[in-house]
This record gives sequence, C-alpha cells and structure tokens, in this order.
Amino acid sequence: MYFNVKIWCKLNVASSFVCMNIYMILFRKKHYIYKKVFYSVFAEKILARYKRTKSAEKVKAHFDYIYYVRKYARKIMKAFIIKNITFYPELRDDSSTFALEFVVVNNILKKSLLNE
Repeated sequence: MYFNVKIWCKLNVASSFVCMNIYMILFRKKHYIYKKVFYSVFAEKILARYKRTKSAEKVKAHFDYIYYVRKYARKIMKAFIIKNITFYPELRDDSSTFALEFVVVNNILKKSLLNE
C-alpha cells in the first residue's frame, strides 16, 4: 500500500474572473473540480461578511485560526513538491486570459506501508 497523490491545477486569470480547474488522483480515485469566481461577487461576499462582524474579538479569533492553519500547513506541504509550472496566454469564454498550470505530487519515498 502506497500513499500516492497527484494534483493537476490550472488557473485562468482574466480581468473579470478567475477560473480554476483541479484534477486530483488520491488513492486511485479521480476527482475533478471546476470553479469560476467573478471578482465582483467575491468582493461582495467579503464585504458582507465584515459588515456583519461587529466585534473586534471575532475578527481577532479569525486571524488566530489562520495563523494556526498556516503553522501546520507548512509541515504538511513539506511532503509535496510542485512540478511542471507553465504560464501562457489563452482564450477562455471569449476573453483573453493568462493560464498558470502546475502539478503537485507527493515527495515521500515510495516504500510499502504494510512491510514496516
């Protein structure tokens, strides 16, 4: 039994939206995620969220949580490497975009987990 992860990501950045394509292979199961985010909708959601949060304690708790996640995400990310980074212009939904494409693979040596 091996721990194999391979994630192919492609980000298309345009003047009004970001389009994300993620193709992930995790334990021989294939997952595909497609998400298109418009900047105007994203900004409205962020502003609405901070209008509702009136106390400084809630905002401080949110930043403490982000620090906690970043602290442990760095340890997890040491097990992965980024390969095949490409940056090129592309036409997407009748608008010119810049595409950033890369692959994330696990950096762990291939040895059996059952034989230990």
